[in-house]
Amino acid sequence: MPEDSTVSEGSYTLSWTAVDEHPATYTITHNGVTVKGGNWQSGVPVTYDTGFLSAGQHIFTITFYDENGNGTSHTVVLTVSSSATNTVLFFFE
Repeated sequence: MPEDSTVSEGSYTLSWTAVDEHPATYTITHNGVTVKGGNWQSGVPVTYDTGFLSAGQHIFTITFYDENGNGTSHTVVLTVSSSATNTVLFFFE
């Protein structure tokens, strides 16, 4: 499971793995908005590519459901710091 982290602006891949005898579906939310969902298989990672994350706090939650409707969730908080260290290069001939 991914852990809470402070990261630089950019794109990231999150990966979660759950185990259940009767897996069914999952949903992933980003700041409360559903961004991905589908079926999952026990022991097989579910991944999510975040796309470019700008500065700020980004909260991702995955909820795995089994065939009986039971669910378990995991939340990871990515605190993105501004990449204010842009370098400008000048070349003179």
